[in-house]
Amino acid sequence: MGYGYSISIRDNIISITLTSGYITSITIHYTMLSRLPGRDWPTPVLTTAGKILRTVTPTTLPALVLIDTGAATTQTEIAAAINRDQSTISSHFQSLALETADVALIEHSDHGYRLTDTGSEILDRAVKTLQELGIELDTIDWTSATDKAQIKACLVPLSGSRSVAPFFLLDSVAARSAPGGHRSESQSAKVETVTRDVENRLQTMGKTTSNRQIRQIIDRFTDHNALRCEDDHLILTEKGLQHANLLHQVTEIVANRVVTEQSGTYASTDSVDEAVLRLRRDRISTSWSLENDDPQLIDHSHFYRQLKRIDFLDRPANEWNSFRWVTIENVGTNPTNAVVHKESGENKIRFEDMDPIAHLNDRDGQRLEINTLTDQQPSFEQKIEFLFPQPLPPGESLTIYYRLTWPNELAHYSSETQSISLTRYTHGVGDLQFGIVDKVDHVGVNCQQFIGEDDDLWDSVSNTPDYFAADERPELAPIHGEDYTGYLYTIRAPDYPGYRICYTPVE
Repeated sequence: MGYGYSISIRDNIISITLTSGYITSITIHYTMLSRLPGRDWPTPVLTTAGKILRTVTPTTLPALVLIDTGAATTQTEIAAAINRDQSTISSHFQSLALETADVALIEHSDHGYRLTDTGSEILDRAVKTLQELGIELDTIDWTSATDKAQIKACLVPLSGSRSVAPFFLLDSVAARSAPGGHRSESQSAKVETVTRDVENRLQTMGKTTSNRQIRQIIDRFTDHNALRCEDDHLILTEKGLQHANLLHQVTEIVANRVVTEQSGTYASTDSVDEAVLRLRRDRISTSWSLENDDPQLIDHSHFYRQLKRIDFLDRPANEWNSFRWVTIENVGTNPTNAVVHKESGENKIRFEDMDPIAHLNDRDGQRLEINTLTDQQPSFEQKIEFLFPQPLPPGESLTIYYRLTWPNELAHYSSETQSISLTRYTHGVGDLQFGIVDKVDHVGVNCQQFIGEDDDLWDSVSNTPDYFAADERPELAPIHGEDYTGYLYTIRAPDYPGYRICYTPVE
């Protein structure tokens, strides 16, 4: 007798129907977790996210839900709805700075409180996390002590944390447990390594901790079933995975909302200057790219909201080419007229050899004027200036698309890598997208961040690239029909001075 089957997925439930003379239905609940991120969040952004999650308590969560639905929008109405004193609600709002924090969750309206856009996004993520942990808010009685205890059990240990160190710890465990992370095992993180991560984060804030304090945090996570500790390794439980995913989502929201200063911890130190010199033994263009000692190139006016770069390699011509999209925001106090860029290569060329073109927004946009700032030609370095069609006022943004070529570059490679430097963007970068297209396959693809340590200059980023055919991407229309394929890494709020992609072409 023949048989058949059908599968449907809806609301985190897989329904499988088998047909073989009779019908059997199988229902499976599953959890959708986004891939846990690597350690590429700037400490200020992760700190802000931690402070936000600390505010999501059994008292404030129902307040946010009531405000969101409009069921209660004043402190008096909220207090009555959840059976608490109005003074308690007021105290929570003030002490947790729901309205006055750098990233506020609520704001005043004519008829009481309302959620900010950020508050709405974060509430949505928190509600979905509770659903994954078995809590449906529609069934919760906010006046019931038992129901509140259920909510509290799901929110701790993140809720009510007295410092940001627990969030640093959770971020480290998640990053180092993720596939492609720093350990060959995919399910655990070493206590010693996580402790060092937390210490390094706190050090950038001018704070210190101790092994005893870290152990207390670990104990709190294990007591509340978010972690297991086995043989000096930390393992996220299902609850811990959900908390880590929530932290990642909130951090991503914060990174998209806040203009943060790039850490500068790596880009300005003598140790990195020495490391850059060491790079010249391998790829001289990478070392020159990372240098930031030319005041003409330092950008003190713009936040680079998005950098997108796709290099395409013309092997028959030994030619390197690149498509770029740069979205900047003027965060200074005066209008700006241009941005400056430096490109470095392994062989000397003239400015006109780059054949640079630039447009406003995309390749169909207004053509932009480009000037060279490199006095001596030919050169290993080309400094170029993109002029805006009109001055960019403070608070305004624009996008520039440009394309560059570096002739005979591939023939001079001592190693197969492509690199990008962020050292000259003093107000930081929101999103970095970095990829390569080629006509031959690449194996051993690995994205790395520049750490400049004595033992190792580079450290792997745990992100997974998106693979694609160039013909599928409208923005790559100039190379459609030429059988290019490639991959693209996305790094949120990049916090290191430079990144590179290593690969081995299979001819």
